[in-house]
Amino acid sequence: ARHAGEEIVDEAATPSPQEKGRPPPLELTAGKRRGGSRRRTPSLAPSGKSGHSDMQVMEPVAEHDVNDREKVVHWLNGVPADDQHDHDYHDFFGGETSWGLAVSGEMEELLEGLCRMAALGISDFLDRRFESVLQSRDHRFETTSLGGIVFSTMPISSALMRPPFQLFLLGSAAVLWMAASTGAMLYEESIAGHAFGPYKHYRIETLLTRNGTQGARVSSAGVSEFGVIGHSGCSPAGSIGALKSDPPSIWKFAGASMVATYPQGVGMSGWYLHTSAQEGSQDLDPAFFNVWATNADFDVGDGSCAKPKATRDGRWWEGSAKESETDWCGARWQRVGAPQWRYTTQGSLWDWLLTSVAVTRARGRDGLESFLLKPPWYHFYLYWDIPNFTVGLGFVGSVIVAIITYFDKRRKSFWLPKPHSILMFFLTLTAFSVTAHAISTGVDGVFHLALESGFTGFALWFLPPIGRLQGYSGPFRGLVLGLLGTYAVLENGAWAALCSYFWHNPFSRASAGGLLGLTLFLMTLLVRWAAVWSSKKTLRKDQTAYDTVWQTVWSTEEAKATIRDISRICRSSFKDATTSQQKRCFQHNRLRLNESQFQDFTSPNFTSQPLNSNQYNSAQLEMGSQHSPRNAPTHPLFTDLRLFTQPLLKDEKERVTSCNQLYCQAAISNLLLRERIKEWADSSHGFFRGEDTKNADGRVNLIKWRAVKNDPTKACKVQWTLMKRHRRCLEKLLRSYQLHPSRLLDIARECIVFDSLEHIALCLKAIASDENVVVERIKNRMRNDYDPSETAGYRDICINLRVVNHSAQALGVELHVCELQLLLKAFADLKTDDGQMRYMQARNASGN
Repeated sequence: ARHAGEEIVDEAATPSPQEKGRPPPLELTAGKRRGGSRRRTPSLAPSGKSGHSDMQVMEPVAEHDVNDREKVVHWLNGVPADDQHDHDYHDFFGGETSWGLAVSGEMEELLEGLCRMAALGISDFLDRRFESVLQSRDHRFETTSLGGIVFSTMPISSALMRPPFQLFLLGSAAVLWMAASTGAMLYEESIAGHAFGPYKHYRIETLLTRNGTQGARVSSAGVSEFGVIGHSGCSPAGSIGALKSDPPSIWKFAGASMVATYPQGVGMSGWYLHTSAQEGSQDLDPAFFNVWATNADFDVGDGSCAKPKATRDGRWWEGSAKESETDWCGARWQRVGAPQWRYTTQGSLWDWLLTSVAVTRARGRDGLESFLLKPPWYHFYLYWDIPNFTVGLGFVGSVIVAIITYFDKRRKSFWLPKPHSILMFFLTLTAFSVTAHAISTGVDGVFHLALESGFTGFALWFLPPIGRLQGYSGPFRGLVLGLLGTYAVLENGAWAALCSYFWHNPFSRASAGGLLGLTLFLMTLLVRWAAVWSSKKTLRKDQTAYDTVWQTVWSTEEAKATIRDISRICRSSFKDATTSQQKRCFQHNRLRLNESQFQDFTSPNFTSQPLNSNQYNSAQLEMGSQHSPRNAPTHPLFTDLRLFTQPLLKDEKERVTSCNQLYCQAAISNLLLRERIKEWADSSHGFFRGEDTKNADGRVNLIKWRAVKNDPTKACKVQWTLMKRHRRCLEKLLRSYQLHPSRLLDIARECIVFDSLEHIALCLKAIASDENVVVERIKNRMRNDYDPSETAGYRDICINLRVVNHSAQALGVELHVCELQLLLKAFADLKTDDGQMRYMQARNASGN
């Protein structure tokens, strides 16, 4: 952690030993490098090689007023000691371990720090933090823009933490709950009393007959009797008692209408009709009709006012067929019925359809058809009320839990369900409710309602799987947006088809769920487009500067020849790494051996490889005998644990899954890599960054290693590259790496700067001839055909490699992949702090 430049936060504050009434523990003082020699104390055990120990294993124990835990946390954070405690600190000189490994002073300090972390119980803090991120309880690393959320690994939890999305969900929930409450009141009022009325006059008007006659050509209503149904729910012939439905006092035929008059006025809960009593009149039966009602007096006169309105040929649904009110024979009539209907939650419970029906072919009194406006509760609630309520509950519940989780810094809300789980649970309930409505209405024979809820239910089932994509690690980024778009397209497409069937106009009604999904989908696309455009705009100035520098470098024939030479070196010297540069590279664990394989492999009589050689790459085979496990020092602890692994050979089936393991490997590999790059920089005239970032002229301060390598005072001014910060690694796991820690290849990283292309070529040759490293992948961004827009004009040679010498094998890090950048000085001068800030802004905007 100290070498990574990362803070270790004391998250679990504990009472001091004095507060608990116990004596304070022995205190461990922190180590710090000083200019002069300091006192050394003997180790805990003598060396197996030398018989005595001169290497510091653990610092001397002393008691002071400073709290023990606070002191160690300060040490891990690299906080200097106070002057008054200066005598407690010492230098790390390195030496040889009891099991034969020579380590530098820096490596000794690092290993002691790792031991301290293990002793304090915080050596797994990164994995615990990562686990809390996976459980959607730690949202500090979800810093991508709104436009990049859908392409992250935790899209739902990330979105639920953003105020704009929270406001959108809360506003949508308010609208849905208002619709649910309004619909419930309309339904209960209709069930408790009459659906309409009381009215004095009810009129049935036929607009389409069974044989297709329509409009002004319809000469009669096609019925012999018509009336309304009261509370009994039955026609007059089938109802008895106080709630029986009475027949109208007067019937009047006028044009295509028949009027039933109730002088005292009655309410209606439906209507009935009898077909024409004339035999052979089935073709004139009503296929579509409207039921109208009024309390005003009307006068048919000569009958001209009763004639149906003319419509265009074949378009009977136009005109009065879709009107809610109409004037007829001097009175204003309100539509109170049609052959088929659905329900709505706005204004009136009934939404009349413009669909034709086939009445019975029986005649006269036997040809009875009843239309009852008292639907069962499940016809309404399962589709029009419960879904609105459950979706709103999911929106509000997930937002509330997300807010509580965000502000719960001490993680006391661990018992709460995850926000995205709440949302997906209620969306699943909604899909179940709508599907149940489709099944129940289909069983009851109300097929037009079953068709509508069936289409909606099918589209809704594309939403619950979105919750399963929380932590999705597959190859398809943006799958959440795809499912959301699929729902929006299916719902709105199906609704347009239903509107064409119900009202002969695909745009006559709008689906609330479809509009909500489409709005969210389009908003996400718009925000994503704006984020990508903003990120490109932010980096446009830097890209122009980088392109200008490259044109200057590329301008001479000598430079072009050198660039071609660099490309040739990459292809010839790093053949495997170059051909696989488009492939993914992973961090792997060693291949474990069973006890018999280990004994055979370490036997003095062993002459051949114990494992299949095709598991080695070419570089590993070449160094096989030199870096054999027999020659590498082995800690006796592994023998005691019967844990046998084969250095240099990775297990292709077992990738590294622990962030803490990665960082431990990276911290050690970083120090080993540093020794290698010193040699490469020495042989190729390379530079490293100095402590002062900028010179007086604004250029980056570089130190030529060849000039200072023998001067410790000047060499110590080199500013080595810090390891990648924990926050950025977790961000990359969430945004780009689908939660696979094994894809983090640049935790340990270094950079060598050169003032010419020729020196870069020399460095590549030095790396190619160095048996201490294996190059896994190389990205040559200085080749002729490279597209600079991929990196906003920035160019370098990025090498992923492993240090595989005896020290790396003995410390178990020879499989850890590091990153090395070979950079031109002209490009290094452009990498300013402001440019880095713009890059971070663009990165967060695009969600990378």
